[in-house]
Amino acid sequence: MQGGRAIISQWDPYLALPGDFSLSQIWITAGQSGTINLQTIEAGWQADGYQTGGCYDLTCPGWVLTSSQYSPGMRLRPSTYGGQQIELDMDIERDRRTGNWWLYLWGTPIGYWPPSLFKGGPLAYGADTLSWGGEILDASGSNGFHTLTQMGSSHFSREGYTRASYVRNIIYTDPNGYAYSISEDRLDGQAPAPNCYNYWFQRGISGQVYFFHGGPGCR
Repeated sequence: MQGGRAIISQWDPYLALPGDFSLSQIWITAGQSGTINLQTIEAGWQADGYQTGGCYDLTCPGWVLTSSQYSPGMRLRPSTYGGQQIELDMDIERDRRTGNWWLYLWGTPIGYWPPSLFKGGPLAYGADTLSWGGEILDASGSNGFHTLTQMGSSHFSREGYTRASYVRNIIYTDPNGYAYSISEDRLDGQAPAPNCYNYWFQRGISGQVYFFHGGPGCR
């Protein structure tokens, strides 16, 4: 695959510990999971951040910023529970001519990951898997099963539109550069701690699939 797109509602979840984070994003992955050959590109919104190790936003060597309007790490406004939904419109697409993976925000190209970052690895040629959704890090080491760090709006998925965090307009780009919408029967949801955070696929009136996700965490 050569790219993926989504529109994601923005929220400001509570973090129980300074080292925690909570996010909603797109994952572009290639290579075998659990091996050094696995490579990922990730983009979305995040409450707090990785405190140590790795790199984020403009601190990452190799990322090329081309926009003066938008930038990784910029502050985003959250949605209102039961009210106005503020959305992040994202698209990550590989230029098949140059090999650059471009990040678009609200239709504007803001920068790219050059193929040199992948050192001839699988993402230099395309993606194996696209994923959309939320994730938390529990710095206490309980693996998210006993933390009050919230995901998304902090409410469970079944509360639906304006109350639960969602991903919509889920699209992938095939190896030939054609873009396709994804129906809910082609999405494989995962919720390792469903009493803390869960998900729900719902088709809206317009026929568009909404992937609701999140929750308040667990004591």
